[in-house]
This record gives sequence, C-alpha cells and structure tokens, in this order.
Amino acid sequence: VATGSPSGTYSKIFKDMGKFCTSNAWLLERGTTGSLENIDLLLNNSVSMAFLQSDALEAKKQVDKDNRVDDIRQLIPLYREEVHIISLANLSITSGNAFNRRTTPVTSFSQLSGMTVGAWGGSTLTLRLLNRLTGDTLKLANFQNDEAGLAALDAGQVNAILAVGGRPLSWVTALPQGKYKLLAFDLINKVPPRIYNQTQLSYLNLSMDAVQTISVGSVLAVRNFRTPQRVSQLRKLS
Repeated sequence: VATGSPSGTYSKIFKDMGKFCTSNAWLLERGTTGSLENIDLLLNNSVSMAFLQSDALEAKKQVDKDNRVDDIRQLIPLYREEVHIISLANLSITSGNAFNRRTTPVTSFSQLSGMTVGAWGGSTLTLRLLNRLTGDTLKLANFQNDEAGLAALDAGQVNAILAVGGRPLSWVTALPQGKYKLLAFDLINKVPPRIYNQTQLSYLNLSMDAVQTISVGSVLAVRNFRTPQRVSQLRKLS
C-alpha cells in the first residue's frame, strides 16, 4: 500500500488500519512522497493499493490521456481535502491606458488568467486538471515542496501557488500575517460535482473572512483484482 511520508496523514491512517483491521496483516506499507508518486506506482503495478486524491485519476485520464486508470477502483472514501490558492497580499491587475489606469486587487482564481501558478506533489495534478477544465488559461510551474513554492512566490517567479490538503495546513498557518492572501475559486460551474465539492476556507493570518473554494476527496484506491482470494480480502478490508 503506497502511503506517504512517515509524518503524513496517509501513513498515520494506514497504521490505524493495522490496529483496528486486525485480519488484514497481509497489508504492507510503502512510504512515498505522496499522491503524485502513489498514482504512478499504482498504474505501473508496483503496488496493489494507494492513498491518493480522487481527482488524480481524472487528471491522468483527461490531461495525460492515460487509459490505465480505467483499471483502478476507489475502494474506501476517506476525507475531504481543500484547494488552497495563495498569492502575495498585493497581487493586482492593472488595466486601462496611460491616461486612465485602474488597479484591481486579485481576489479570485479567474483573475489569474495568463498568470503563472505553481504547485508540488499531488497538487500538480489538481492544478493541471483545473486548468484544463477552466480553459487552459494558466501558465504552470512545478516545485519540489511547499518551501520551494513559497520561495518562488516571494521572488515573483509565480503569481500564486495552489496546494491541496485537509485544513488547517500547518505551513499555511505559519505564514506571516499581512504578507499573503487566500484567493477564492470562483469557477464552480466549470468543475464536475462528482469530483469537487464547494466549500469555504479561512485562515486568520491570511484573511478575517472566509473565501469560497472547492474540496476533493482522498481515497484508498486499488487495482481491479478479479481473483477470488484478492476480492475476498478487499471486501473484508472495506
């Protein structure tokens, strides 16, 4: 079972499964870097099961045209993970001409059209899928982790970063007050409700008000096994 880092939620859930699902001692953990690596391991038949975000399968199918996802099943739904879109607090759009310039603060995803947005790990799949669903208007950048993404944001190399995770994300909570802001996801009508749910997100260090966003389900996914022994084991686990 592909999980994630030892300190991550997926690994903790797997260990709790071992405590309560005592008949499933046949499960072995494989530590990974998270959803992005997990789905590749699952599609390449290197693991039998994997924790991942449910939109990762959709991204592989729609963006990468990888039909191997048709042989993957969502065995157990887990919890919702919120889409965090973060920019510097002063991000704005300038319009008009030299005689009549207007500056409008950027407060939503749709205003990022033509700008560069970065992500890392499994969030890169979410960003790629959202970009495809909303018209391919963004320039995309990939990073190793949240530290690299924040450094690029501070340096002006990207206009915003996108991260997916169950709130509150510890690194977001630690951001200095007044330097960054949350952007709303305002293109709800362009994303399928079978994948994304509308919700609200708030961090007091970023804004006093909650912003509209979407969440995606995390799941335990499995290869579509057909042998009676494997089917029986998976039913017991579920």
